[in-house]
Amino acid sequence: MEKQTLFYDGHCGLCHRSVSFVLKRDKNAVFSFSPIGSDFFKKEFSESEIKNFPDSIIIKNTRGVFVQSDAVKEIFKELGGIWQIPACFLAIIPRFLRNFAYRCIARMRRSFFKDPETNCPIIPPELKQRFHL
Repeated sequence: MEKQTLFYDGHCGLCHRSVSFVLKRDKNAVFSFSPIGSDFFKKEFSESEIKNFPDSIIIKNTRGVFVQSDAVKEIFKELGGIWQIPACFLAIIPRFLRNFAYRCIARMRRSFFKDPETNCPIIPPELKQRFHL
């Protein structure tokens, strides 16, 4: 099974909830996690790549780098099982519409979700090895 890294905004409450969501459902431990801007993040991407990323979660795997709604679709696809249904649903919606919805949610996320006190979600000790800081 391919390993993937989910890069997330460490200062965003919705992103922390998303990481917790994935951790709980990632039975095969496919995903590792790293806050955007961490040392690990800076090692994985060039300065020009970082400069051109949209305000988004980022998935990096051997197939490429996925942002915005493509990253969400990739997460659902990799979680497998019942999560294949939203992945398939997202696949039939044109990217420009999916990304428009993603950007709308991203703009409002701080209004609805309290910013976390730390860059990493509170995680059980047995899962800490899946985080790159």
